[in-house]
Amino acid sequence: MTDDQRFSAGAPIPSLVRWGRSPDADLVYRAIVTRGAGTAARIADDLGLGRQRVRDALGELQAINAVTLDPQRRWHPRPPAEVVADLRRSRSRPFDGQDQHQRHRDLLHRLAPDRNTMLGYGIQHLPTRQAARDRLAALVAIERHEHLAMNIEQSMDVEVAQAALPIHRALHARGIPTRTIGPPPLDGDALRPEIRELGRLRMESRDSLDVPLKLFVIDRRVALFPLVPHDHDRGFLEISQPPLVEALLAQFERHWAAAIDPEEHRMPSTALTPREQNLVALLAQGHTDASAARELRIGVRSVTKIIRGLMDRLHVENRFQLGLALGILRAAHLPPVRPAHDSTERR
Repeated sequence: MTDDQRFSAGAPIPSLVRWGRSPDADLVYRAIVTRGAGTAARIADDLGLGRQRVRDALGELQAINAVTLDPQRRWHPRPPAEVVADLRRSRSRPFDGQDQHQRHRDLLHRLAPDRNTMLGYGIQHLPTRQAARDRLAALVAIERHEHLAMNIEQSMDVEVAQAALPIHRALHARGIPTRTIGPPPLDGDALRPEIRELGRLRMESRDSLDVPLKLFVIDRRVALFPLVPHDHDRGFLEISQPPLVEALLAQFERHWAAAIDPEEHRMPSTALTPREQNLVALLAQGHTDASAARELRIGVRSVTKIIRGLMDRLHVENRFQLGLALGILRAAHLPPVRPAHDSTERR
């Protein structure tokens, strides 16, 4: 079965950037799925990218088994559904309660090797989940500088999300900077309205599967974390001793530096104007610039200007890349034009 038979024209291709792959890898994968198997040189010509960039992207794709190389040095794509299923499994880590408890205990021991120091001035036990929520809300109400949080749950239940929303709404309304680290959300969670609202309210967030404990740090002076991981009904510890808070801050900063920024390689969002939508639709139907200009009753130079404006907004170099970028945004595909003959290609 050929690649052209395997992948129907116009079928949606999931973005690999969402799963932590580079924009070049995503672009090259889309090109192979769209145009069929090809050598690295042909792919580089089609995309107008340097050959080394294409080779690096193919190496990245090969490492995740997204492409295969045949004896003729042509690269073939694996079906998008299979690639995404593998990436999804790699991002989902089964919960290991014993490991989490051990990491929690190890961290507490590093913070306070002498168990007698765990109770006393600057350390108090908030005995229930609700007591911890009430205390966190009271601290957030007077927070003025920065809110830090680490979460260990990959899937946030409705109760937890609804409890978090008022806190983040209040922080957002007052312009308090927030930074959050946690596992990347599962597919279904990412579409839930409360999770989407939390994502919009948080100023900065990073993804990591290596999070040692659930933690809140308010204004770098007070920290809260569960007494027992994954059993929040046992309550939380509130820490205000400066040396211990500093140690927890160091933990946060270390994990923040190692975490992945999900916005770093995300395709910039854009909204097409009615004229842009009409032009894209005409070009997708096979119109030339001249015939599309006649249909829209504008000049050919105006068509060129519109296309160049879209290329600038989406940070692409030629029409083929623009078609792939519009595909990521679920807009119509522009007809592929080889860069060597593309009058709107950047110089």
